[in-house]
Amino acid sequence: VKFAYLMRELAKRIIPEHEDEAFMVGILNSVYEEVGDEIKEVLEKAGVSEYVINGIFDKNSKLGKLKTLAEEIFKVCDDITEGKEVNLTDLSNLLTKEDIFESCLLAEDNAESILATL
Repeated sequence: VKFAYLMRELAKRIIPEHEDEAFMVGILNSVYEEVGDEIKEVLEKAGVSEYVINGIFDKNSKLGKLKTLAEEIFKVCDDITEGKEVNLTDLSNLLTKEDIFESCLLAEDNAESILATL
């Protein structure tokens, strides 16, 4: 869930017109990691947009590139939210350090909120 919220927060800053699709890629990516390529047919039959499907399966698509960036940022999000010093200079030329920091904090807060309601 936290990864999905991170995807959405990053999309807001890079491709805001696709923030909802980015969230879907983040949610469905964990299913893909568990099930593998079989999920593609299920998603197509369910009418999931090609844009979202490409974000999961095509690293060269806009959402695929965002997912790759989010995976790198996700690795340091725990350190960021715990207030540890993190080198962010190699992560992206599309985002400021403040954008990355804020995205991690918001993803953490949103994930905790949703899990608390369950």
